[in-house]
Amino acid sequence: MGWLKDRIKFLDAKFNYLDHGVLAQKMWNPPMLVSGGTQTTTLPVAGIAMGTKVLADFGLPLQGTKMTAAVTSVGVVTVTHTNPTSGTVKLDYTAVRVLPG
Repeated sequence: MGWLKDRIKFLDAKFNYLDHGVLAQKMWNPPMLVSGGTQTTTLPVAGIAMGTKVLADFGLPLQGTKMTAAVTSVGVVTVTHTNPTSGTVKLDYTAVRVLPG
């Protein structure tokens, strides 16, 4: 039933429905990420302050890569995607969500 939860996350983000506990979300199609590479995306989060702890949640398996989230300015969370693996990784289009840390 994990596939169903992933599909619900996808649809929630696609139609802009914030589930309980979700601070922000958007659909994201991360570009191909080479070994050792990093890429970011930002999400607006109304009223969030610097220093607030947040987590990133991606709707599909990360294939050995890592995602973190941080408040980078008032009202903005930056999600950072890094690839510590030895190969290039391409993640599929799905929802990226910001959750309370």
